[in-house]
Amino acid sequence: MKALIFKNSSYFPQIENQQNLPILHENLQQFEEIYQIKFPMEYREFLLNVANGGIGPGNGIFPLERALQYSTNLHLPWLNPTKYNDLFKYYSSMDEGESFDKRMNLILNRIESPELDLYNRRENGILYIADGGCGTNIFLVVSGTKRGQIWIDLNVTEEGYSFIADDFLSWYEKWLDRKIKNIKGKHEVIKRRNS
Repeated sequence: MKALIFKNSSYFPQIENQQNLPILHENLQQFEEIYQIKFPMEYREFLLNVANGGIGPGNGIFPLERALQYSTNLHLPWLNPTKYNDLFKYYSSMDEGESFDKRMNLILNRIESPELDLYNRRENGILYIADGGCGTNIFLVVSGTKRGQIWIDLNVTEEGYSFIADDFLSWYEKWLDRKIKNIKGKHEVIKRRNS
């Protein structure tokens, strides 16, 4: 992708400013010890061998230091997203008018209820790795039964959580393939214009 981008100088500053050096192995180990977790293998390999954040899906991959600022309780298991969505997702067929707000208030105002517990655990075991735009966030599950998977947090629009990919590498490679195809297409247009 870099080679293709460098053929067209207008892309050069964009990619050059978004590349971070890979993280040192001892620094990654230190993060894992502090947060009491072991990052999924694909994400670890990316951090150690490709880059500590930089160009990528959404508005780019967060450097680990920034990702950790938005993430808490990494060592605790992430919730069951299906169960969460069943309770907290907006359903246009049944949530007309103010009924969604009323339903949420009923759930969230109960003290020590399983529903409130589920709501309070929504950010356990996840590492926000990219900004999806418009208040949405892409995250990697680092603890629990969905460990290693990539999801998007669409709670800002009451759409709950949505699955994206089985692992970091397949998610990143899919984005990379799309970008390469787009860049090749733009180069073809530029060639035709210049000939």
